[in-house]
Amino acid sequence: GGMEFNWPQHHRPTTFMPVDFTLEAHEDGAQTVWVGETEPMHGLQVMTGFTLRPDRAALEIASRVYNGNATPRHFLWWANPAVKGGEGHQSVFPPDVTAVFDHGKRAVSAFPIATGTYYKV
Repeated sequence: GGMEFNWPQHHRPTTFMPVDFTLEAHEDGAQTVWVGETEPMHGLQVMTGFTLRPDRAALEIASRVYNGNATPRHFLWWANPAVKGGEGHQSVFPPDVTAVFDHGKRAVSAFPIATGTYYKV
């Protein structure tokens, strides 16, 4: 298993570089590790938090993106989890997401059932 995180656009250009990290302890006994960087392409501060809770068999993943620039910046963020699927396996996506971009941001598709054009097909 494993997980690949990519920002700000396509495959993370600084993927070979160390990331900043901080640990966060919660009152309920949960622990979060935040990893991230201020990426050099657009100057966005991007952080991803991984939380384990004492009463749950799940890994919570949260993201924070901060734009300290004077102008808006776009970004593309995705994660590729690599786990064995099987009985009882579930992938939960935020319920408020209704549209997604294709890989190159050429087209917008409905989510969770993609419609429309994908790579001009």
